[in-house]
Amino acid sequence: MTESLEDLSKDARQAIGRLRRYGTDDARCEAKSCSDRLSSDVWESVSAFANTFGGLILLGLDERRGFALAEHFDLDKVRDQFIEGMGDGGVSGSRLGNPPRYVMDRVEVDGGQVLAIRIIENEIGFKPCYILAKGVEAGSYKRGRRQGPPVDAYGDLRVPQCADSESGGFHAGPGKWC
Repeated sequence: MTESLEDLSKDARQAIGRLRRYGTDDARCEAKSCSDRLSSDVWESVSAFANTFGGLILLGLDERRGFALAEHFDLDKVRDQFIEGMGDGGVSGSRLGNPPRYVMDRVEVDGGQVLAIRIIENEIGFKPCYILAKGVEAGSYKRGRRQGPPVDAYGDLRVPQCADSESGGFHAGPGKWC
């Protein structure tokens, strides 16, 4: 997929308008304030978008304030932390197994800037994308609802169910994956 920075900026501006109208993130876009550092939950969003249909992450927008610009947002610092966490620079290496391709750019909004990052869906042979520190089982996410549920090593949703020996069927296991 080839995407121009103009397309990314246009999509980001449209997404910001949509988020502000609806007052919440949606299946295609996630906003994070990341005022003075990259929030740790951004990796869950990257994993979820990489394991589903891709998506847009907007860093520097505060959802609690109606998707206004985040106060004290340090775009350069947050950008560098993101790039390093993706394994594209720095000494700590990637935070992700099977990290996705991405495109990023600064986008002018309300007299300031946000960092727009388009996450490209991983091809099937590179799924799941997962958070290394959590492992494949606990660190893989999919997008579709507000938060992506875990996925298995093949990128399929893990369904919480256990064998029911009496009926020979399955039933939901309370709070555990079987």
